[in-house]
Amino acid sequence: MTKNEICDTHRTFAYYSGLGGLEIRFIEYGINDYIYLIAGQCKDGRV
Repeated sequence: MTKNEICDTHRTFAYYSGLGGLEIRFIEYGINDYIYLIAGQCKDGRV
């Protein structure tokens, strides 16, 4: 599964409005932990 498919199939469960807006979509736990997020979702202070 590609990174885009992972972000498309999971819904947003956390949001940070700083840094232009960050939406956390998925966290993969294992030996190496990964977080899949979408940046730049907030424009002009609105989602």
